[in-house]
Order: sequence, then structure tokens, then C-alpha cells
Amino acid sequence: MLNPINGSQLAALVPRLAQAVSIEPITKGYSNDRKYRVTEHDGAAYVLRVFDITEYERRSEELDWVAKVVDLGVRCSKPVASGASEALGLAYMMLTYVEGEDAEHALPLLNERQQYEVGVEAGRELARMHTIAAPGHIATWEERIVRKYENYRRAYETCGAELKGYSAVDDFIWKGIPFIRNRPNVFQHDDFHPSNLLVREGRYSGVIDFNRYDFGDPLHDLVKLGMFGRFISVPYSIGQIDGFCMDKEPDALFWQLYATYVGMVAVSSVVWILKVKPDELESMLWRLDQVIADHAGFTSAIPRWYVEGRGLFPLAQSN
Repeated sequence: MLNPINGSQLAALVPRLAQAVSIEPITKGYSNDRKYRVTEHDGAAYVLRVFDITEYERRSEELDWVAKVVDLGVRCSKPVASGASEALGLAYMMLTYVEGEDAEHALPLLNERQQYEVGVEAGRELARMHTIAAPGHIATWEERIVRKYENYRRAYETCGAELKGYSAVDDFIWKGIPFIRNRPNVFQHDDFHPSNLLVREGRYSGVIDFNRYDFGDPLHDLVKLGMFGRFISVPYSIGQIDGFCMDKEPDALFWQLYATYVGMVAVSSVVWILKVKPDELESMLWRLDQVIADHAGFTSAIPRWYVEGRGLFPLAQSN
């Protein structure tokens, strides 16, 4: 994370803060950004994200893509302003503040039907984002995801940590890779999970944090269901799949690809946690044990939580 930023530096970086009546730090999340909730005289609230100036070009591109998402009617933070200061070595972006509580905390307080409906809305909004095609210069999804997995695989095998069942996971992945060929190459949120979704008055209210956006197979945007969503709410997770699939039962190819991507993320998560939060390795390994068990040691593409929970929410009942 960036070093602490004092008030005078913020004021010099973001001229619009002259209109602010309050600036409150936001400490939640793994981002390296310094984040603030800014409230102006008229009561309007915004999210201010401050980051190293070396990221400015890519983050400006991020705002351009978020603007395209907004144009589709997706409920999310809207770009308001951005800028940079060579003298401070900092840059920033300001977006509208989406009201609501993060779904990680809100979902357990709702009844199961409400959890399911939040998932349906989230899945539909996610699918809408995927109508945005990747730029023509972006390499194929197969080329990029296979290279990425190979890199993480090598890093895992020398990291010193042990993922139980790794061999079976790796075998499943390599058997699934041929199915990735010619998959769509579209805009991805790439971090679509309850901590980045908002719920207000029992209903889905929007998605935030596009800073990990990418391009590739739309199904890859569902992997966080297996990694996070199902631990918070199975009804929500089933609802997201229903909304994403437009209330149609997922087919065998869907599950083959989903499980292949979940396996890839399981391996990469070991490397990632050691780099970002090594003190959380044990909790991550516990989570990954559950993910592998959900897929019966990766002998099953369809996760156990979906099979067991599906009967509670027949597709005919979804809105």
C-alpha cells in the first residue's frame, strides 16, 4: 500500500476536494490504493482512489472501460474525475459512491429467497458487462490463460507450500484446457465476489472495484463463486449462475470450463497469498481444501454445493 498521505498532499492532488465537507478513509480490501469517501456540500458522495503515478495510464484506461459499462446500464460507480501530480508522484480517480452494504456482510442477514434474488440480479448484470468485446490487439484467451497458469504452476511448485490434492487438480486442468480453445474474448470484471457487490434494503444495488479488469472468457468471471460466494451464501451463488445463464440450466461445457478455471485459481491463490498476505496462508489452504472437496477431489466438474442446493431454487421460480 502507498505510504500515508497527508491532507495538504490530498488537497494539492485533487482540486475538487475544496468542495468537500468530509473526507473519510476506507480501509477495507486488499488494494494498494489509498481510498476515501468524500462528501461534498450538496450531500453527494464519491469514492476517491489515490495510487502511484506509474499506474496512471492503465487506471485512466480503466475509467474508459467503466464508462462503457455504465453506458450499458450496469449499476456501478460512475467516473467523475481523474488526474496526476508529477511533483507528488501520485495520481487519482474519483467515482460516484454507490450506497449499500457489501454483500459479504449483508447476505447472511437476508432470508434465503432474498439471497437468491440478489444473486440473480448480480448474474444478470455480470452477463451484461460481457457484451463488451475485447480490443482487437488483445491476444486470444486460450493463449493468455494457459501461459498464466503455466507461470503460476511453476511458481507453486517452488513456493514451499502444499495444496492437498494438487496433482488431481493439475490433471483436471490439463484435460480441460482443450475446451478453452476459441472461447469468447470479452470484458471481465475479474474480481466479482460479494465483497465487491453492494446490497441495499435487501436488494442488489451495484458492483464496485474494477481495478483488476481484464479480457477473456465470460465464464472465468464466475470462479469467485467457488472461492468465496458459496462460503457466504449458497442461495446467492446458485442465483448468480441462474441470472448469468438467463434462467437456463448450465450445460456440460459450462461446468467443464468453470471447474477448469476454479482449479487454476486454486493453484494461483497459494502463490498470491504468499506474496500479498503470507500470514493468511493457513486460512487460504483451508478454503482451498473445501473447494477441492466441493469437486470431489476434482473428479467432478459440478460442485457439491450446487448439486445439493439446486433443488431449493427450481429455475421455474426465478424472476
